[in-house]
Amino acid sequence: MRFLIATLFFSLSLSGFAVDFTGPGGWSLVNTNAVKNWQESHADKSTLALRGVVADKAKREVRLLAEAVGHSGGTTTEFLMVGPGSDRAYEAAAVTVASPGDIVKAVESLGIKRGACVDSTQFRFWSFGERFQIYIRRMDVDGAEERLFSSILKDSEPDKSFLADGFVFTGGDWESVDEKSRCLTDSEAPCSVVSLYNESSSIFDLPQQVGQSQVYGRLTLVEKIPYGTLLEVILRPMNSDLKVLPLEVKAMAVDGALHLNTKCERAGVERSEAVDSAIAWMRSQTEAGKDIFVTLEFDMSLSLKQARDAANLFKILDGTGLKLYGRATKGLYYQALLPQESWRKREGRNPQPFEVTITRETSGALKKKLVFIEEDWSGEGLDPKLTPKEYPFEDWSELEPLVIKVGGADNKVAVLFFFVPSDMKLSEFMPGVNALSKRLPLVHVFADPSIQ
Repeated sequence: MRFLIATLFFSLSLSGFAVDFTGPGGWSLVNTNAVKNWQESHADKSTLALRGVVADKAKREVRLLAEAVGHSGGTTTEFLMVGPGSDRAYEAAAVTVASPGDIVKAVESLGIKRGACVDSTQFRFWSFGERFQIYIRRMDVDGAEERLFSSILKDSEPDKSFLADGFVFTGGDWESVDEKSRCLTDSEAPCSVVSLYNESSSIFDLPQQVGQSQVYGRLTLVEKIPYGTLLEVILRPMNSDLKVLPLEVKAMAVDGALHLNTKCERAGVERSEAVDSAIAWMRSQTEAGKDIFVTLEFDMSLSLKQARDAANLFKILDGTGLKLYGRATKGLYYQALLPQESWRKREGRNPQPFEVTITRETSGALKKKLVFIEEDWSGEGLDPKLTPKEYPFEDWSELEPLVIKVGGADNKVAVLFFFVPSDMKLSEFMPGVNALSKRLPLVHVFADPSIQ
C-alpha cells in the first residue's frame, strides 16, 4: 500500500510539472533523488561508474538512466535518446542523465572501441562500428521487465523495418584539444545518443543507410510514457567477439586481368588474388558473421576503363555483403568514376562545375584545358546564359592558380569534372585531381565518348 501511495504521489507530482515539448527547449532533470539512489546502488558492483551510467565488464553490459519526454502515442520520433545538453527533446523519446561522452567511455570500458559516424565529406556513407542491442526497463512500475527499446515505436512500413538489426556504436564526434579528447556530441546539437536516421554525430546509429527525410513521420511512439518517467537503459553487444572487418582493397591489373590486393592490419589479413577468388573470400567472411567495410583504392597503372570496371563491380556489391567506406588518401571514391552521363549537359546544372578536359595528340602529348562556365543572370527567364571559357595550360602546377584566377578566390563551387580518354592511365590525370582536392573535393571523371 505504501508503494502504491508513493507511486500515485510521484505520478501526480510529475503531471503537475510536465512540460509539453513541441519545439526546441532545454531539459531539466526530474528524478534527482532517484538518480542518486540508483547511482549508489551500483557503486560497488560496477567496473566503471560515472554520473548516470555504469558498466559491468564481466556481464559485458552498460546501464544508464534516462527520463521519458512524455509525448503522446502517435508522435513522430527521430531519436530514441538525446543527451542532457540537447534542445531536441521534442523529437526524442527520452533524455539521458549521463552525458554522451560518458556513455562512450562506459562502452569502451567493455573493450569495444568506438567506430565512426557517417560523414559525406569523407565519403563515409555507412555508420561504422560494432552492433549493440538496446533495452529499457520502466523504474516506476514494480517488477517491470526489460524489453527492446525499439518496441516503443511503430514503423509504418513494417515489412521494411530497419529496427531489427540493432544499433551501431559509432562513438559520436570527438576532437583533440591540448592533447585531450573532448566529445562534441555532449554540447553540439542534436546531442544524439541513439538516432533513428544516419546522424553525423550520434553515439549509436542505424546500420542501414537511412536519410532524415526518408524516415521523418515513419516512426511514431506506440504509447505515452508519462513525462519524467525514469527508465533504466541497458546496452549489450550483439556478438561475443568483434565482427567489424575493415578491409583496404587495391584494384590493379595483372597480365591485363583485374586483380585485388586485400589487407586488414587488425585481423592480420594480406591477400593478393584474382577478382573471383577475392570476392569468394569476402563472401565467406560475411557468411561467418563479419561486417565488412571496404576502402577501395585504384592502382595508378590502371586505365580509366579498367578502374571503371572495378568500380562497377563494387557498386553491385555495396550494401549486399559489404559496404564501400571512404576513399584512399589521394585517391578517388569509386562513384567518382561512375558519373551520370546526363551531367554532361550544362543546361540545368546547378552549380556549374569546373571542367578539365584532356586529349591526346597523335604524337602522344597531352593537351589540357580548364573550362569555366560563366553564368549571366541579367537576362529574362529563370535560367542564366552560359558562356564556356577555355584556359589551356601545360603543367598540373598551373591548375590551382588558374582555378583561383578564373573563378575567384572566394568561389564556393566544390565540384570538378574531368573529361579524359578511357584508355588513359590514372597516373596521367590524377595529379590534377590531387592538386585541387582541397578546393574542389567532389570529383566526377567522364570517359571521352569519342575514344571509348
